[in-house]
Amino acid sequence: MMVFEGHEGAVNSLSQAVPEELVSGSWDGTARIWDTATGKVKYALEGHTHAVSVLTLPNGINITGSQDKTIRIWYKD
Repeated sequence: MMVFEGHEGAVNSLSQAVPEELVSGSWDGTARIWDTATGKVKYALEGHTHAVSVLTLPNGINITGSQDKTIRIWYKD
């Protein structure tokens, strides 16, 4: 069993498009991209002010929707 720790609020959504990464959305206003091999955070997607839900696409784009009434599209570098 692996435990992914780092959110400061309840986790309310998960998305996975590739085996190497898991994306979580939380009530803490962030989404996080996790390395599934290590359980460590690779990226924190910050900018929302309320709970976040996530959608991950196979091309590496992550889309977040929030109770702050915004949708954000996150492109990988």
